[in-house]
Amino acid sequence: MLKYSISFTRRAKKNFMDLPVEERHKIEGALFAFASDPGPHHDVKKMHGPQSSRPLYRLREGEYRVLMYLYYDTLIVEVISVYKRGGHIDRLVSLISTLMLVGM
Repeated sequence: MLKYSISFTRRAKKNFMDLPVEERHKIEGALFAFASDPGPHHDVKKMHGPQSSRPLYRLREGEYRVLMYLYYDTLIVEVISVYKRGGHIDRLVSLISTLMLVGM
């Protein structure tokens, strides 16, 4: 039973669906595990940066990173970006544009 429900922004859903099936399953499993029991034993880190009414979190699964907001009052995990870790400039630009779209 999920403690939190999981939702994706449109861009995050597209990025997620573009991943190889095996990687999607791994990330899906990590998200469901975290949403079921959001304790400190998952590889989730609160991101530091400009103060916002919505703290940003990062989930790490292998080479991939998932950026998400946690809404404690409504018990929702909102995935805003899924990307592969690395020095690819196109991923960085995509990440920055995603953050700008969601109002960071």
